[in-house]
Amino acid sequence: MAILQYAKRTIDSKIEELINDNTSKDISAADVRSIVKDYVTNSTYAPVMIYAGILKRRSGAGSNDSIIEDYYYNSEYFNQQNENSPMATGNIVQLSAVGAPGTANGTYNQRYGNVSSGTGDLLLEYTVSSNVITNLKVTYAGFGIRPGSTYNLVLSGVTIVVTYNGVISKNSLTGGNHRFTISTNLDIPANGNAIRNHYKGNTLLTVSGATADMTDSNEFRINSDGDYLVQIYRVTL
Repeated sequence: MAILQYAKRTIDSKIEELINDNTSKDISAADVRSIVKDYVTNSTYAPVMIYAGILKRRSGAGSNDSIIEDYYYNSEYFNQQNENSPMATGNIVQLSAVGAPGTANGTYNQRYGNVSSGTGDLLLEYTVSSNVITNLKVTYAGFGIRPGSTYNLVLSGVTIVVTYNGVISKNSLTGGNHRFTISTNLDIPANGNAIRNHYKGNTLLTVSGATADMTDSNEFRINSDGDYLVQIYRVTL
């Protein structure tokens, strides 16, 4: 995809031309918009990395033997956390219950995993009101955390199971049909499907030591068994 972009010296020159010292108070909002939209925004428009992880493809015994380890993801491009519905099944992180008897009203932080041991890092923020968890926010998730991982949140003797669902899932994982599904940000309007969905035309896969390709919208295939660093790039939203 080709797009008109500008070198730094061109942008600097245009800033000097349109945004001077303003002693005469003649800089307009249109001048500022022109710099930002016509020059800066265009010149920063480029593929960005939206995901990095280790995918361990194991096609011989089916999907359960394949492993996904998330190290980084840009949440704007994937399924969104419904923060006000902590038990929603489509959430990145999901709670088994929201009752929090004996817990004072307030906002709390909870961390799981161990970066040094490679078991991931999950930082959550949750809000309790009237003995109910009313909001659950994912502050950070990465460093090798595996989708399907579960943790316990114990509040005044009550155990709530915390499940990390992640942004990529295993799908049709046998032989040549060994595929993975990439979630999408459904908050993007339906008429923006070309932006919302991950296609061959807007998604670039890099896989260390193996070949991979987008097989359908929101789906990709790694073509051999092994442990691979996978990076996914997208044109910017």
